Amino acid sequence: MKYAVFLIAIAGIIPFVLLMLGNRPMMRATVFLISFFALWFDPLSINFFSNEEYRGTSRGLEMSTVYLCAIAVIITLRIWRGKLKWFPDAGVWFYAGYFVCALFSLMNADNLLFSSFEIWKMIMMYFIFVAVWNYLDFSGDFNILWYSIGTVILLNFPVVVYDSFNWVFQAHGVFPHQNSMGMYMTLAGIMFLSIFFNSTGNLSWFAGGVFLTSALSVILTYSRGAILCFPIGCVLTVGVSMLYSSDFRKTLIVGVAALGVLFLLVLFLPKIFDRFERAPESSADTRIDFAIAALNMIEDEPWLGVGVNNWGIRINPPYEYSEHRERMRYHDDYKDGIVETIYLLVAAECGVIAFGFLLLWFGYYLVTSIFLLKKTVQRAEFYIPAGMVGGLTAIYLQSALEWVLKQPVNFVQLMIMFAVISFLRMDCIRRKREERKQKLSMAKAVALSGEV
Repeated sequence: MKYAVFLIAIAGIIPFVLLMLGNRPMMRATVFLISFFALWFDPLSINFFSNEEYRGTSRGLEMSTVYLCAIAVIITLRIWRGKLKWFPDAGVWFYAGYFVCALFSLMNADNLLFSSFEIWKMIMMYFIFVAVWNYLDFSGDFNILWYSIGTVILLNFPVVVYDSFNWVFQAHGVFPHQNSMGMYMTLAGIMFLSIFFNSTGNLSWFAGGVFLTSALSVILTYSRGAILCFPIGCVLTVGVSMLYSSDFRKTLIVGVAALGVLFLLVLFLPKIFDRFERAPESSADTRIDFAIAALNMIEDEPWLGVGVNNWGIRINPPYEYSEHRERMRYHDDYKDGIVETIYLLVAAECGVIAFGFLLLWFGYYLVTSIFLLKKTVQRAEFYIPAGMVGGLTAIYLQSALEWVLKQPVNFVQLMIMFAVISFLRMDCIRRKREERKQKLSMAKAVALSGEV
């Protein structure tokens, strides 16, 4: 049945593309859906050759409605424009290096099928990057992305509240885990803080409401990583915003926000302290044990790793990478979890070279955001690098404690944000070239008038 549904969905791309070719609002709506379908990512996905009990970063060859929307946008823009930008910046090449290392890790993989799940996901995620980047190049329409992500946060919040009132201690809303929701809200929430802080108009007020919603969602996850990193990102975003462009409005917002934070601390601090103080020792011990197991894998296979998405196999018998654990002995149906940091996970599965490319890939977009602060300070889009500096810093720090950036919903969000940064950088370069051309033309005109 799922194969039949998949074939119908693939066939549906053709008429969908035909509709978008003559209808720009339809194109805009499709881009909106790329983020919006995060609300129902799993229900609107089909897993081929799946193994739902496998403890890995991917459990099937997944085809999501999100991917189909991205592919439809790419095909439509290719027909409209005749060409697409597939490799718009150096960050893409760092991602390509990471991807190639993942391919080489297949040489050590015990289960190539499980590895193909993650390889497929990486390819699909790149299609999302290409679709969003080229849509922005075609339209310059950032707002549709913020309205889409903001709608996800607002519609998710009633589920979070419902969970909380039904005594779910760590609410996760529509997301697969509280940590994945916490990281999604951290990156998006800090971006909406930047929009509210650095912009005016309808989008600004929408962003203010979304920021408050995302902040409450982060608190109600009681995810220690998110609760620690979210304020750091907020302070960074507000700090760089005030450093580059301060005025009375921003100073007033900072004062009101300080009172709001104080109120939230009074309201939620007891539970937050309780979460940190009463966290079971086994949680910290398990994280340490997994980290040691990852280091054992890296020591054993430093260059190729043990195989992408093969952690769930290598952490269990007959392999001995986790023999140091004293609290849990091996038995026939013994299953173990995933190391709680994306950095050690990538190094263990794909090797230290892949880990290096991952750092370069992450670092490129953070550094680019820092450089864009000065280039966009006089532009309406200044809120983008200001938000990215805080948001990316926060989730990179959180990723030292969690691996959830590999989960599809968070991965999609990351690719959208990277596409935004990449396009804004290219747009600044183009504007600089145009300014030089105009100055050169004016200089030539002055020279000619002088000769006359």
